[in-house]
Amino acid sequence: MASSPTDTTASQQIVGVGILTVALLMASFLGIVQEVTYSKYGKHWREGLFYTHVLSLPFFLLFFNDISAQINLYVSSSSAPLPGYVSIFLDSLGFKKLPKLMFYLLLNVGTQYFCVSGVQRLSSMSTALTLNLVLTIRKMISIVFSVVYFRQPVSVNFFVGTVLAFGGTFIYSMASIKSQPKETQASVGKKEN
Repeated sequence: MASSPTDTTASQQIVGVGILTVALLMASFLGIVQEVTYSKYGKHWREGLFYTHVLSLPFFLLFFNDISAQINLYVSSSSAPLPGYVSIFLDSLGFKKLPKLMFYLLLNVGTQYFCVSGVQRLSSMSTALTLNLVLTIRKMISIVFSVVYFRQPVSVNFFVGTVLAFGGTFIYSMASIKSQPKETQASVGKKEN
């Protein structure tokens, strides 16, 4: 019986979980470094956003050939049927047609900018643990959305992982609220109104 591309062995799953665990630990370490840096030098999240991206740019030179091949592919893709307001905006910039893949790339870059800048802003306002939990929940919501949107079957492991992620974050948020002094809770309630 031939195996499908989605079949995985136990060793592949262990490697995948290992990679995710290392990534989570590294993200936690980065969060702690940012928290210490913000406490020492001030909460300048825009500066952190700038340096995080500018300092990583030279590493893209290692993939110059791949990136240039992808740019050629994107530029030569067929034109995208764009909504009216987008084509009016592009016309005002002097673009008559925009390749479909370039449009998707620009859309992705724009949404990623808002996402990453929001994460940097949140890192300046909360603890590393809170930030890590928020990002974990964001990833879980993305996975749940993908499962529902693409109508994938839900396994027991997926269900248990989802319950643990949401449950752990809920318990942490309830404990954080209860540990705040009464005056802080009252001022938070007034700001929300």
